[in-house]
Amino acid sequence: MAGAVAQLPNEVLTQIFQLATGDDRIHGGKIYAWSSNERAYPLALVCKAWYPPAQFVLFASVSIFNSRDATLFLRTVADRPRLALHTRKLVVTLDEEEEEIEDEQPHELEQRHVVESEQLTRIVEVCDSLERLQSRTIHPRVAWPFLEAIIAKTRILTFIGGPRPINYNHSWHQQTFNKPLELESPYAAGTRPAPLLLFPKLEEARLACEIPSDTLCGFMQATAATMTSFDLYQERLLSVDEFLAGLSHGLKTMRRLKFRVNPSITDLETKFSSDTIPLFDQLFALEPTYEQLESLSVAATDISCEALRILPPCLRHLEISSFSDFSLFTFSDRLLEVMRDSSIRFHLETLTVRDVLDCWGAEGNIKKMTEACKARGIVFTFLPEED
Repeated sequence: MAGAVAQLPNEVLTQIFQLATGDDRIHGGKIYAWSSNERAYPLALVCKAWYPPAQFVLFASVSIFNSRDATLFLRTVADRPRLALHTRKLVVTLDEEEEEIEDEQPHELEQRHVVESEQLTRIVEVCDSLERLQSRTIHPRVAWPFLEAIIAKTRILTFIGGPRPINYNHSWHQQTFNKPLELESPYAAGTRPAPLLLFPKLEEARLACEIPSDTLCGFMQATAATMTSFDLYQERLLSVDEFLAGLSHGLKTMRRLKFRVNPSITDLETKFSSDTIPLFDQLFALEPTYEQLESLSVAATDISCEALRILPPCLRHLEISSFSDFSLFTFSDRLLEVMRDSSIRFHLETLTVRDVLDCWGAEGNIKKMTEACKARGIVFTFLPEED
């Protein structure tokens, strides 16, 4: 596709970027069609050969921020469906909402958000060449059809999903993933489905929403052959047993993994047990299935200092974040003993800890850890968090 862009003179490319980013009061500053702005007409008339590459440039990467943008895009591709085939990168969100309609009732506002989310879903459906997708602020009622539309796009290499609830009284967490994902055929109650065939070519994923453990584990197993970067943030306690299977299959090609679990204090007080071997301690004790993992960011409830003894030799950067007083990775004589154990061969280059300073005692403890790491060729960084 670079050849198509190369057919355009620099002056034309400059004009295209100005059209796409400028503040045009008539068209809202969002140019999704080569013919959607009067100033573009002269460029199209200079040479017919410029017309297709100019369309390609404008449609290759599209950002939809509100219903006005969505309506314009859908109207354009309805008239000329082939234009949607140019779209490789897409951002869809309701972040830039229009001003609230005067005297609009809460239920009317919510219904408008539903309609707008349905528009965004249709946009994903018509863009058959999608490779990179980022989505935010989809209404919970539409979230499941939206996810199904994404799953149908087998070309997708990167998917970033980070819901930001808008001002309505429904919970994304309760309504979005309230049933098991059934892609191939319904299965009997109580019977676990086969590994889910989601995103067979996915290389990167970033998820910041609540997903059932079986769905998430199936997702990781299905992408084990291609996934290189995975960023997960959850605010509920995950089952170590369930996730052990999912992660052990999902690290074959993984280079960067952020696995941050920040459950509520209630969950930690009622369900968390410090006697259970942490998830990553168990994972690293398995046969190596993570031969390419270079960077790991994990919550302090899912790893202990004992994991330092069995880190994969490919791991270069480790970051551990403490979100509560239930941390299993904090300063202790045992931690220093592990770091000073000459029988352990460390391959780490950096070790970063985010925690409340009081949990590490005196600042002298941080100095001791810094010196112990330095003696092993590791750069230790302590990032203090507020209480």
